[in-house]
Amino acid sequence: MDWARREEFASEMSKKPRKEEMERDRRIRRAKMWEKHGIGQPAWEEEVPDGVAKADAEALSHVKTHGELPRFYIDRVFICRDCGSEELWTAEQQKWWYEEAKAHIDAVAVRCRDCRKKAKEKG
Repeated sequence: MDWARREEFASEMSKKPRKEEMERDRRIRRAKMWEKHGIGQPAWEEEVPDGVAKADAEALSHVKTHGELPRFYIDRVFICRDCGSEELWTAEQQKWWYEEAKAHIDAVAVRCRDCRKKAKEKG
């Protein structure tokens, strides 16, 4: 590849997608580590680390369960049911799903975003 082509290629490439990919991989590794060591609900009270979102007990009032409600949502890794890709269900996405969309607390992500779109288009 000649130098002019390399410069053109380099200017087209953005560091942002790579940075986002690295952040996603880091969050996946952390979520796997938490699951491996059985850390379900860490006891952070003041400072919440990346990959964790505090739960709002009032927003979860629609959940009728005898079990304990979560205090935190933690990034979770799952395998897409349709395509088999490894995906990350972020703490923020879980917070929206349970507190805003009012989903049942036992519901979990099973499909990646692309497969959900395809399933939605099929009807």
